[in-house]
Amino acid sequence: MKWHKFLENYLKSSVRGAIPAFSVLPELAALPLLRAHMSGKKKSIIICPGSSEADSISTGLRQCAAAAGIEVDLLLLPETERGKLRFPGAESRRAQALDKALSGDYDILIGSVTAFTGAAPEPEESAACRIELRPGMTLPPEQLVEKLVQLDYDDEYETTIPGEFSRRGGIIDLYSPAHDFPCRIEYFGDEIDTMRCFAPETQRSTGKIDSYQLIGRSGISAGGEAESDAIAYFEKKDFLFLNVFPDSSRAKLRRYASEKELLRFDEFTLRCQREDRERSFYALLPDETPEEYAAPDILPVF
Repeated sequence: MKWHKFLENYLKSSVRGAIPAFSVLPELAALPLLRAHMSGKKKSIIICPGSSEADSISTGLRQCAAAAGIEVDLLLLPETERGKLRFPGAESRRAQALDKALSGDYDILIGSVTAFTGAAPEPEESAACRIELRPGMTLPPEQLVEKLVQLDYDDEYETTIPGEFSRRGGIIDLYSPAHDFPCRIEYFGDEIDTMRCFAPETQRSTGKIDSYQLIGRSGISAGGEAESDAIAYFEKKDFLFLNVFPDSSRAKLRRYASEKELLRFDEFTLRCQREDRERSFYALLPDETPEEYAAPDILPVF
């Protein structure tokens, strides 16, 4: 399979790291982005103008990596607001993504520019909210319920979606956004006796578990005021910033975000450029040629 070998050789070839900008075909952007990530040998942050570009590129990255036999842990950061628009259904997924970003549990973190500049709790606040629940742990049920309320969990009759909890005597069901399943805690006095995962649809236990991570519900407040943004979750670490269509990102911020968020993005970009950890990717339009760009990185169609 010549195309498979070509793809593997392309991804493993060196990227001209000294060149600050590349021109790419938008429909093939995932390939040069994956190659840039592999050349950096560090975690990569990919910021796109909108969520549609982030979704499309993340899908392309997974497909390219799978085709080349490369393992990449890709983390998608959802946006929960864009101007006056709100997306409450994405709050728990954003909380999970921020928790993984805080622990560095990813290879590539990708999202829209408003997802990265949008409100988030301080990283220190999110870290302080994390609790690992374990059998044999002494934590009175009243204190656990108080903590869940503090983290903005909803007290419901049944626990079915992330960010909910319910209590029946000495049993507390809760669904932390850190997991893809809810947990049923059975108490013996003030001590956690057993912990089981269960199916939200049937409410039936499916097996014992040894630990369960409790984090803030929404990824916006985590029990306090949103004083930060997602950039703060990685900006002090070693990373490569892959800036996809930066002009469009700035236009999106001017339309939907505040001046503070636009300034934040510009300052972050300039700092990364000064530290030589930023690579800009500009869209190559159909009626343009590579000669119009100082440093094209055009892929052949195969």
